[in-house]
Amino acid sequence: MDNKRFKMFLGITLIVIILACASFYIFKQLSSNNNTILEEYTPQEEISDEQLRSTIVKLYFKETNSENLKCENRTIDSKELLSNPYLTLTNLLISGPTDEGLESVIPSDTTVNSATLNGETVILDLSSAFISSISDVNVASNAVYSIVNTLTELTEVTRVKFLIDGNESTSFTNCDFSLTDPFVRK
Repeated sequence: MDNKRFKMFLGITLIVIILACASFYIFKQLSSNNNTILEEYTPQEEISDEQLRSTIVKLYFKETNSENLKCENRTIDSKELLSNPYLTLTNLLISGPTDEGLESVIPSDTTVNSATLNGETVILDLSSAFISSISDVNVASNAVYSIVNTLTELTEVTRVKFLIDGNESTSFTNCDFSLTDPFVRK
């Protein structure tokens, strides 16, 4: 019996010593990790106010080699969108794309007379150059949906109603594409 007790005592003592050593090792590792010196990160350049305000807008232009509209993501200063985002986005469409392989289908001499939000519909009043320069139904459709798809990227817009020089126009001058009803995203 004494031999059994001795072996049991020796086994328990050995387990206690192993646990003590393991605890000491773990404590030493944790305390050495807490003593590391933290260095403050300094960026290579200061971020300007303009960079903080930048936002990405989606503008729709026609692909050069097809009749399809394609989205161009453009980074602009979000301050430009504060007063009248509908006017700003339409003017960006008129000025044309920056990506090669895309082209504007809105006549460059088109001007925006006004752009207002009425409920969920943008009332967009354009100059007569918008309807008089286009003579093809596909080009007319792309011009309209370039604007509609761009403006409906804004969460508050679901439809776009077109006016020409303040008046409701039934269609383009040189082709049969109706502008009577408001347009929804295509």
